[in-house]
Amino acid sequence: MQIHELVDIPKVPSAVRELELSIYVDGKPHTLSDDDLAKLPELPELEYLLLSSAGKITKKGLKALAQSSPVVSRFGIRGGDDVGKGVAELAGVWKDLETLEVGPATLTKAELGKIAKLGLRRLEILSCRGVKAGALTAFEGNDTIEELLVRGIPFGKGDAQALATMPKLTTLRLHPGYTSKKFKRYDVKEGVFEAFGSAPVLERFDPGRPLSAGEAEALANNSALKQLVVQCRDTEQVRGLAPLGNTSLELIVT
Repeated sequence: MQIHELVDIPKVPSAVRELELSIYVDGKPHTLSDDDLAKLPELPELEYLLLSSAGKITKKGLKALAQSSPVVSRFGIRGGDDVGKGVAELAGVWKDLETLEVGPATLTKAELGKIAKLGLRRLEILSCRGVKAGALTAFEGNDTIEELLVRGIPFGKGDAQALATMPKLTTLRLHPGYTSKKFKRYDVKEGVFEAFGSAPVLERFDPGRPLSAGEAEALANNSALKQLVVQCRDTEQVRGLAPLGNTSLELIVT
């Protein structure tokens, strides 16, 4: 269920299971606050909550909401430069949280380190400013995350090596692409994805760009890999996937 008007917040049905608050006032995004959340009724069956333009929400406000919506297992927060600091504490108010979606926002490596300790099973990091190459080393050895989506941030060799150590990571989608601000592009250097040749349980991998011959060969040697999604712009890039031809994995070329 999507709510776009402030007056509709108190009218949310108590039996709703999925809720997105994306409020507009006079055609412009409204920055959500604790007072806005306080207008929600008790939501005992709410499982998924997404807050857009959430720059004024505090841990206190979400704690109060968690008391009336205790079974939230998926939480998303967006908002720009004023969202990010303290997001781990915000998300931590739900003890059974399994999925976290962050961004656009501003994150630091320290904040990512706190997020890594939340016991999540699924994490999405979307166009988060402030993240530098190497920041994802905060997830090295993380033993709870099974699915990870990364979009719009720098990604380097150290990040790949760290993620390859995660013992439960089965699905990885990487789309460094563009940030949401000034459309700055982050390209992943050739050879970086060779690290995932040794990822112990990685079954589905979308690198978000064409593979080099060395990367294709390394991934071909990963017996755990079942599905690979590769973007190719020309026939030469398709030929570079030749080492994968002798494997049983599902190869999807887009």
